[in-house]
Amino acid sequence: MLIRNALLDFRMWVKDDSRFSTYYAPGDAHAWLQGCGFYTTTIGGVRMADWFRNVLEAEPAGHVDP
Repeated sequence: MLIRNALLDFRMWVKDDSRFSTYYAPGDAHAWLQGCGFYTTTIGGVRMADWFRNVLEAEPAGHVDP
């Protein structure tokens, strides 16, 4: 719970800065890039792989969480 609260605090600090985007998936997994979840996880209609592509292409990715 401590880490989740810290991540939510971080988001509050950067939410209005377009240089930052966050994608908080449910669960306690840390590394998503190597698993199937990277391609299958969708939150609020935003697929993790699509969100990540936007980050890499310097497109607006926004903040996503369950």
